[in-house]
Parts: sequence; C-alpha cells; structure tokens
Amino acid sequence: MGGAPLDVERDIAFKSWTFSTEYFLGNWTFIAEYQNTYNDIDNSQQIGAGPLTASKVTTLADGWYLGGSRRFLERFEAGILYVAYHSNARDRDGSDRPIPHTAYVKDKQFSIRYDVNSFWSLKAEFHLLEGTGRLFNQWNQKTTRSAWEVQRIVT
Repeated sequence: MGGAPLDVERDIAFKSWTFSTEYFLGNWTFIAEYQNTYNDIDNSQQIGAGPLTASKVTTLADGWYLGGSRRFLERFEAGILYVAYHSNARDRDGSDRPIPHTAYVKDKQFSIRYDVNSFWSLKAEFHLLEGTGRLFNQWNQKTTRSAWEVQRIVT
C-alpha cells in the first residue's frame, strides 16, 4: 500500500454438521442429506500508522437434498433429486440482499443413466434452477455488504 506495511488479522470460528442417509429397496435407492454451517469471522487491518479497522461477519447457512432413483432394464437408472441451499438460514428468500436471488438456490434435477459396461456409464441430467446462490458472480453483481450491515442482518 504505497510502501506502508499492511497488517491483517483474521480469526475464524467454523462449525458444521451433516446428517445423511441412504435406503435401498430392490431396484430403488432413496437419499437425503441436511447440512448446517456456522461461520464467525473477526477481521482487523491496519495500513502503516493509519487507523485500525475491524469488522465481524457471522453467517448461518444450511442446505439439504432429497432424492430417489430406480434401476430398470438392467443397464438403466432414472433419478429425481430436489436440492435447496440458503447462504443465510435466517433470510431464506434473500430479501435482505441487494439482489435477492443470490442468497439461495433451489434445484429440481432429473437424470437418466446408462451403464455401458462395469466401469463406464453415461448420464444425462436436466436441471430446473431457481436462484443463483453458490453460482459464480458472472455479471458483477453486488453480493457483499459492509460488516456492519451483515452483523445487523444476522443478529
């Protein structure tokens, strides 16, 4: 920074837990999973002898999926899966964000798989997406907020 030293300090507390299950019944497979993630990040930085700036960001995200598939005609399998992810579990519709759809993604997936042999398979998937959470920022969307705004939203 113009020859001045930059001191940055970050303290991160990360907690996550996941519950998942699979159930097999004949040619049917059923799957489900839920994940909850908590992040608490304290940042501080100082440029040279300038003022010390500090921020705190706390997030509570969650996501889940539920699906099933069925094998048929020996080499084929058809599946359906529903996925939901919320970057802020307390603001599921993204109404506290400048661009609400960046806070979540809901995905309905349909698939068909063909087993060519015991070690090769071909799979086609069709997705119906709602929201852009967890997708790359392609159009310079303003998805970030100041630390004060984030702390006010989360607490």
